[in-house]
Amino acid sequence: IFLDRSLQLKLMTPRAQEIFNLLTTDVGRPLFDITNRLVYTRLGEDLRLVLNHLQVTDREVMTTDNRWFLMRIRPSRTIDDRIDGVVLMLQDITDKRRAQRAVALSEERLRLLLGSVTDYAIFTMTTDGVIDSWNVGAERVFAYRAEQIVGRSFEVIFTQEDRNAGVPAA
Repeated sequence: IFLDRSLQLKLMTPRAQEIFNLLTTDVGRPLFDITNRLVYTRLGEDLRLVLNHLQVTDREVMTTDNRWFLMRIRPSRTIDDRIDGVVLMLQDITDKRRAQRAVALSEERLRLLLGSVTDYAIFTMTTDGVIDSWNVGAERVFAYRAEQIVGRSFEVIFTQEDRNAGVPAA
């Protein structure tokens, strides 16, 4: 959606009509006279911020039908580099948001599962060998509580003899 400096409609794409109730006859009307499906109340503030301060804005916004969009607002420039309005762009990111939510739920389930295992030592570490998670089973096997070992090198779980012999590196 292209808006002039008064935030009146200059141009829109057919896809914009999925979110804003736009008609081709709406050109010249203020955007705020037109209803939309956004569950977002700061659109006016964002548009004015971009227009008055040239501060680009990116937000993830939801619509009333639970779709998610990346909303980008940019100044609209003329050929001679004058600001003559703003451009409001919306990109559907619903699938991305659903995938992120599914991953977060999966990670939470895995964390709960691993945290409840008491018969097996399960821990993870970074690529440089720093322990970043430690379950109850690891506490029982190695006699370190999570708060004592998370953030330390995995080499601490080896005996001094093994460390001197280079076993952790092997």
